[in-house]
Amino acid sequence: MRSINITFQHGHIYNSDTKERIIVEENINYILIFESENHVKLGKFDKPEIIRTETEIYNEIYADPNVTHIKKLKSAGTDLYFFITEENENKDEKTHKHSCFRVKLLEDLFLYTSNNWKSSDLTEGGRLADCACVVVESTENKLPFFEDIYAKSVTSAYKKTHVHYFGNAGSPSKNSFDCIYLSINKDKKNLLETLRGFSEKDRVRLK
Repeated sequence: MRSINITFQHGHIYNSDTKERIIVEENINYILIFESENHVKLGKFDKPEIIRTETEIYNEIYADPNVTHIKKLKSAGTDLYFFITEENENKDEKTHKHSCFRVKLLEDLFLYTSNNWKSSDLTEGGRLADCACVVVESTENKLPFFEDIYAKSVTSAYKKTHVHYFGNAGSPSKNSFDCIYLSINKDKKNLLETLRGFSEKDRVRLK
């Protein structure tokens, strides 16, 4: 066992004496001794202070005079899913770890479109409105330390989870329609993308 003085700064650990940055290995137990209990705080993702009703969300979207279509996709309480792949390389082989996460919607999930958008993909398919949600489970229990991750949208939920657990595993930026699934079945026919688009009953204004 070796004892060294360390300082945590800029999101990194440094040897206080040599000023060298220290890289610690995962899944290893370490003993930390703090000068004061006040230096130890429990990390958590804050819950949203306000949960909006279906009517409140609809009215917020409709308040934009350029919005032409509004459609509710899913109700609060619905579960959605996404997968994150972590690639591990060593001298002998390259392996992939796939983790599946369950997201619970805390608000209703809406899709809308606006007549002042230039992208035909958005004007035809629509864009997701912000929707408070929480990542509540790593379904395969591959993470020894799991915590609920609250987010203001399903896109943010994916990104926060990726950064928190797999910070070095590729890019956390994804299109929600291409990475969020309606059930735990990872199939293209099960993607959120399948709910995009509008019918005449979704129209709220003429283009």
